[in-house]
Amino acid sequence: MKKVTSKKRSIRFSKRLATILVVGIGLLSLFVYLATSRDYISATDSTGTFSFEYPENWTIEPYVWEDCCEGPAKKEPDWNKESKPITLHPIADKEAVVSIRSDKYGGIHYWKSFKAVVASVKEDYFAKILFDGRREDGHDALFARVDYLGPPDAKVESFTDHRYYFDNGKTVISVEFREKYHHDWPDDETGPDINNTKYLSDFEHIAKSIKFSD
Repeated sequence: MKKVTSKKRSIRFSKRLATILVVGIGLLSLFVYLATSRDYISATDSTGTFSFEYPENWTIEPYVWEDCCEGPAKKEPDWNKESKPITLHPIADKEAVVSIRSDKYGGIHYWKSFKAVVASVKEDYFAKILFDGRREDGHDALFARVDYLGPPDAKVESFTDHRYYFDNGKTVISVEFREKYHHDWPDDETGPDINNTKYLSDFEHIAKSIKFSD
């Protein structure tokens, strides 16, 4: 009968230990992947100009059109021709809002060109440019964070907004998200403080998933 030396026992033990570690690391990696992986829902705007993705635990708020301005009564736009504004929020939290709107250049709303968009954002004293350039899809984009504190004589209000802009030469898509809000007034006047930092990665995914159809 052959004797098993201590050296052979040590080798066998090391091999078993290595196998256990490999299996353990594999299971841990699988657990982390399952815990952090997300399913996303694809959607397009009402005109089919662009598409985007949002997490499955978010929802699109039904849009209700209102004639909000003074002057002659206006009819609801044809949403097959004009992009309907989009509002998203987590199903369990209506306070964390991502808004998406698409405006044609030269229209009644904002700018005449993407250069005008960039110039307008850069004029904002509180805005910090995070990205200003061309994406892999060939379209220009501008990402900005606005850290407001004011007014100058009181400094009783502050907020952090994230504003992303995408250009296809004819249209600018604006995506906005309020991460934080604070004020020193009574809550019954303007509501409580806001802290939506835990949803920031969701906003970034939604915004960066935007793709023009052309």
